[in-house]
Parts: sequence; structure tokens; C-alpha cells
Amino acid sequence: NGDKYVGTFKDGFIEGRGTISFHDGTEYAGQWKANRFHGEGTRRFNNGNVYTGNYGSGKRQGQGRCYFANGDMYVGDWKDDTIHGFGRYYYNNGHSFEGMFRNGKRNGRGKYQLTDGRVEIYCYVNDSR
Repeated sequence: NGDKYVGTFKDGFIEGRGTISFHDGTEYAGQWKANRFHGEGTRRFNNGNVYTGNYGSGKRQGQGRCYFANGDMYVGDWKDDTIHGFGRYYYNNGHSFEGMFRNGKRNGRGKYQLTDGRVEIYCYVNDSR
């Protein structure tokens, strides 16, 4: 299929450390378990996003950092490949948000900081104030 893997195997499965380059330009370097990303790793997506952090059963899970192609950055919790839990989101315009996320959206109380130093505290529901 055009994918290329360099790394270790155990009992016929990709296991341990390894690097894969997918035919679509996406790359992953890190730990594996039973043919899935599992543990610490870095994935470069073909859209320009780069994620470094924890994986569980092939998905972003736990703590991680994602640099988005548009210049934004997120540092915090992930669940099932989605921003979920406590984190800090830094926007490319210099603003930032610190607080809770649920299914990729701001949810609950959070602190929004503007480039002029002002800090605003809001309660969010599904990304709306």
C-alpha cells in the first residue's frame, strides 16, 4: 500500500519503538503495542499539524501538545483523539484560553487572555459563552 515501517516487531506485531511513513504523507515515530500507536510518540499529519504526546490504542490519549498548521497550539489533555479535559489553547493572534474542554470544545469555566494583558473569565457550554 506504499506505507513504510522501520522498527521492532514481537510475535508478528509492531511492538516497541518504530517509525512509519504513510503513503498520504503522514508520519509517526514512537512507541507501539500490537500494531497500534501506544505510549509516547510524534505524529506529523499531511495537513501540517504536529502532535507530540501520549497515545493509547492508536489514539491521542492523556497529555499531549499539538502545533496546528494555522499557528495555533494546544497543550493539555486528550481523549479518544480529541481535545478533552484541562488544557491551554494558544491562538495565532496572541490570545490564549486556559480551562476545560469537552469533545474538542471549551466547556466549563475558563480564562481567556488577550494580547493587551486583559484577562476575562467566562463559563462556556459547547464553545459558547
